[in-house]
Amino acid sequence: LEGERVEREKVDLLVKTIKQGINANLIPNPVEEYLERETFNRLTSEIQSMLDQNSLQINIETYCIDNYSPLLLSESFTSLLQSSPSTSEPIVGILTNCATKLMSEVITSASLLEEQYIQKVKSILQTALDKKYSTPRECSEALTSKIRSSNLSDDFIKWLKYKIDEEKGRVTKLKESGFYDDEEEEEEDKAWLSVLEIVRDGVYKEFERKYDRYIEPISYIMRLEERGQRYRYLNMVVRDLTDDERGKFKDVVERIVGKVGEEGYEVLGGEVKKILELGEHTEEIFNREGYASLEGSAVDVKQIEGFE
Repeated sequence: LEGERVEREKVDLLVKTIKQGINANLIPNPVEEYLERETFNRLTSEIQSMLDQNSLQINIETYCIDNYSPLLLSESFTSLLQSSPSTSEPIVGILTNCATKLMSEVITSASLLEEQYIQKVKSILQTALDKKYSTPRECSEALTSKIRSSNLSDDFIKWLKYKIDEEKGRVTKLKESGFYDDEEEEEEDKAWLSVLEIVRDGVYKEFERKYDRYIEPISYIMRLEERGQRYRYLNMVVRDLTDDERGKFKDVVERIVGKVGEEGYEVLGGEVKKILELGEHTEEIFNREGYASLEGSAVDVKQIEGFE
């Protein structure tokens, strides 16, 4: 396109398409990539300046860790380092040391956090196994109450899903290698997986109850044939919500849109175009009306029945 005039409509369409791709996790955010590259270049320039001033390496590393931890821990840090062949060896050494130190701290913190999560799982499981609940209904109600009072964070939900996938992978590998003598031995080895799945089912049930009121109108909107109908009904739904409900509703929409890049056409039966449109319309309505968004909500689209 160099040297050519591009119609405004085509530019707007390109911008819109790129934005939809970013929101759906189909493509990386080019603005974020540019800013990370600029930050990396600024960091290397500052390190070189400190080296020219004969600053002690330990002081340089402390400065980098204190001011550039997000960059040093980012997924793109390694690629940024590898794609900068002109970076001097001393600077590469300093950056590598900083990243290693930070990663060590993260691993330690993650281990402590995982121990806390395991204790949460055990606490929830103890409620489910308590003999004072004599009927399945009593047990279910007690489990729901325990989960509701546990203040489970988004990170815990992600950890739970990760551990279940990890355990399934471990069991599958052992089974394929012929490790188990029989099905009984396999079932015994899957005890921890079964515990995690029991907790997951209880957590998902609670989230389903909590967010069901937002999923019902979204599902209805997706079934409408005409784009104009979908927009008008969405506008009506958002208008009738309270400020807090609007934030949660938008968060659910963003999670659904974000799953397109991860799950592809498995999300909502393959209605990808309508999903992207839903995200676009929601963003447009919120911006137009000045509605606030919700930060840090812990809903996952896979926790809601019908969106598996």
